[in-house]
Amino acid sequence: MANYQQLQIEANKIIRGTHFYRYSESSYFAHEIQMLKEGIRDYLLDAEPELALKIAEKIIKADGRILERVDDSMGNVGPELNDFCILWLQAASKYPAPKDGWIPRIVKLVDNDDYGCRDALLPNSHILLSMEEMQILYEFYKNRYQNITETSGSTSFSHINSAVNMGQVAIAMKNPQLYEASIRMFSQNPNTPSQKLQPEHNEVVNDMQMLDILKYYFKFGYPDYVLEVIKTREWEDRFRTDVLYLEEQVLKSTGDISALKKVQKQQYRNNPSLERLKEYLKDQNSKETKIIIEEALKIAETDTKLCRGLSVLLEYRCYEKALEIMIIRKEELDSGFYGTLLSLLDQITGKDLYLIETLIYRALLSDILNRAYAKAYKYAASYYRKLINLDKKIETYPEAMENHDVFLEQIREKHFRKHSFWKRVER
Repeated sequence: MANYQQLQIEANKIIRGTHFYRYSESSYFAHEIQMLKEGIRDYLLDAEPELALKIAEKIIKADGRILERVDDSMGNVGPELNDFCILWLQAASKYPAPKDGWIPRIVKLVDNDDYGCRDALLPNSHILLSMEEMQILYEFYKNRYQNITETSGSTSFSHINSAVNMGQVAIAMKNPQLYEASIRMFSQNPNTPSQKLQPEHNEVVNDMQMLDILKYYFKFGYPDYVLEVIKTREWEDRFRTDVLYLEEQVLKSTGDISALKKVQKQQYRNNPSLERLKEYLKDQNSKETKIIIEEALKIAETDTKLCRGLSVLLEYRCYEKALEIMIIRKEELDSGFYGTLLSLLDQITGKDLYLIETLIYRALLSDILNRAYAKAYKYAASYYRKLINLDKKIETYPEAMENHDVFLEQIREKHFRKHSFWKRVER
């Protein structure tokens, strides 16, 4: 009981607290909620499931008030609140069902979900409900959908939400046929400009919907059906990448290596990244591997996405060619995505490739200063000092590449007003 009382106090702090957590503080608030959840699991779930259920339901019902206490743009708090739905189902499963069963309580919680923090209830309802009870719940939402259609023909939120809830229950039942039926209840015809809702059991589903449907057929053990639809359906170009990815996952599960390699080759052609190349190379014999790598290096040299091509060249030790391309396409390198530049740096760490390192550190430094991103000036200062140390190891610079002194002078002229940066450099 002492544990319960302490956990109640913590729950009340989370619900009734007055402090507003800013964007930068949201992770701390999420951690408080997580610690409460773990405390309930550790001390109440098995020993006192009724008390665990009581606190979990209290948090769920207060989810709107809790979310209004935080700027959750980062998405830290919402998932923690959704986890309380799982906890509620687990606690309820260890406690005798009320006279009218658990279904009415689940329906009520779902109906009052105004913030999307109870999305985990229906697809995980198998934790608490039997297959027969889930079938009843599925039929409940189906009847609700049909009643709204018959009375008003409405396309309101509650109308569509009933079909969505059917699908979520179907997931808990691991029944892809029922999930597909829920999608077809309000399927949109992609060829109809008005995008009006179609009648029940419409045979037309758009490609996005069909991909979603097939993912559940695959997840619940129907790989052959998934492959059949992928092969026979005419897919829009914008979905072909996602279709190929799904086909790859299915073929991996079936062990059809020959078909898998054909798909992976196509994926690599569409996106000649190092990651896709490595997938394509798996299970290839030495002769094929050599041919594929030689072709990949040629593609990398002229890749329209500079950093993608460089990643392949660096992986297979084509350092001179990589340096040549980096110098020629310096402006593209300087405008490269910060995270991608760091990944390139990871590939060459400890390999004494000082000129390539220098170009990457210059790009990283320029990126931070050009954006005037003051929060990252400490990193920019470290890059600046790193360039000084690298210069000591470089005997000569290529003619097409500015030497160290010229580059630093350019930085000083362009960013001399960024006093907080220069203070960090001088420390």
